Formats: sequence, structure tokens, C-alpha cells
Amino acid sequence: MQRELLGERVSPVSMDIRPPQSISRCRSFRATSDLAIVRAHLLKHLEYCVMKMRRWKLGCTDISLWLRDKDMHHIGAHKKLECIEQTTLHIITPAVNLLDALTLHRNQKYTQVGFALYNLKPIPIHQQSLFEDPRVAVAEEHLQEAMDVLHTKFGRDSLTRGSALAVNTGTRKELDLPIIQ
Repeated sequence: MQRELLGERVSPVSMDIRPPQSISRCRSFRATSDLAIVRAHLLKHLEYCVMKMRRWKLGCTDISLWLRDKDMHHIGAHKKLECIEQTTLHIITPAVNLLDALTLHRNQKYTQVGFALYNLKPIPIHQQSLFEDPRVAVAEEHLQEAMDVLHTKFGRDSLTRGSALAVNTGTRKELDLPIIQ
């Protein structure tokens, strides 16, 4: 042990490069009853998780969302997606619907929102659907690929949804831009 503490490698280091089984993110914030702020945090988490999932060339079939209120009580919900999804555009609607269902008729102050993508699988070859216009599906994939390029080149906060701008991620100094509501 003394040799290890002195910086000498005693045994070889093995690299484990298996893809993740799930990706999650949660952050705490000041107690707020403003659901627009809670939604903004959710959108930031969603963007981050999808970006990380796509880096591994994976798709998800399940999502989860949880909230913590000011009294440290947790509520959560789970949604199984219809097929393997890999784009923000396909995951955002079920995620926002989960949030709306959790916060419906609840007048609470929330201090944390968490989001998870799980049951991750390699992205299969895209199979056309009878109920989906193939041009729209190709356009959505090209949009996500362009977003991936921008995130890789300029950082993960370089491109975000407008409704998520109200959230300060703490990862970099925010630009001093006014937010018009």
C-alpha cells in the first residue's frame, strides 16, 4: 500500500468502456411554486441526458421524472415510450406530460427536479411507420444531428430551448441578456 500511496502502479488499470444502462440528472434549487421554473429545470436535464445518450449512440424506451418539495417529500412518475427514442423532440412531450400530471392540483414549492432515461439500447436501423411522415422523421433526425455538432463544437450550453433560459446551470457565466416573458 505504501508503494501505491507514493504513486507507483502496483496492478494494471483496466478500462471499462461499457455503455451506461441509464442516464439521470437532478439538481436542487431555491424553493419555488413557479411551474415555469420547474419546467425550465426539466428541459435542461432532458437536453443534457439526451446529449449524453446520443454520445453513446443509444436510444431509450423509458423515462422517469421526480420532484422534491420544500418539506423533502418526493413524488415521481414513469413512462414507457412506444419505441426506442433518441431525439429530444420525441422525448420532450412525454416528459412535459409527466411533469404536468405530477403538478396538477398541487400548490407546492419545489426544490428539486430529476429526470432519467433508462432501458438504453443501441439505436436500431430506422423502420418506417405507417402513421408517421418519413420526411418529418428524417428532418427531425437531421435537426438533432445539427444540434449534436453545435454542442460538440461550442459546448452543451451553446444551444438550448427558449423556455429553459430562465435556469442558471452554474456551469458557465451566463450572458447578460434580458428574458422577455
